[in-house]
Amino acid sequence: MNNELHTPETDALGQMRQQLTLLQHRLDHQVEISDRQMRKAVTSRVASLRSFHNMGIVFSIVCAFIVTFGVYEQGVRLPFLVATIVFFTLNTVSGFFLQARKQDCRTASDMIAAARSMQRYKMLNNRYLACGIPVVIMWAIWYVYEICLVAGYTTPKAFLGLLVCCIIGGVIGGLIGYYTFHRPAMRRADKIIEQVEEYVAAEGLEEEEQVS
Repeated sequence: MNNELHTPETDALGQMRQQLTLLQHRLDHQVEISDRQMRKAVTSRVASLRSFHNMGIVFSIVCAFIVTFGVYEQGVRLPFLVATIVFFTLNTVSGFFLQARKQDCRTASDMIAAARSMQRYKMLNNRYLACGIPVVIMWAIWYVYEICLVAGYTTPKAFLGLLVCCIIGGVIGGLIGYYTFHRPAMRRADKIIEQVEEYVAAEGLEEEEQVS
């Protein structure tokens, strides 16, 4: 009976099983390393987005000082000057509230939380942009009116001429800001969401745990 248990065929089968077990162990180890690297990459991407957003805040603060000082030097009325200061102050403060949350992706739940945080980040920033455009337009119209008063321009033609120049400058500045900060930030957030979705699919998480 022992001879039947230790035939060359059974020995070869046993070695094959050992090799398969070793191979499975190596594969599990590689998957664990890949999983850890992906979580580390998402954490790094979120940190990079936060730094990029902070650069936008600094740029906004610098622009606020330049514009406010320029408006003050032009001799506009006090109500407009106060409104300008309040406007840029609220814009700067809003930048901190719109910042992406810091994430440390140690678990699958952390990864999903990071993706949902990016979705929230995109939603809030897009809404802020949509609401901010009409406010900027109203500020620009008021600014042109103040300049007309300071310069003594009383004709509608002069007002419209300055308004057109202001709109052109505003559009150019807005496009620069959009393509320099807003659009790249949204793309970075999309990349994080996409990476988490790939992670969820690879891990085969339950439907209720997936990114919605």
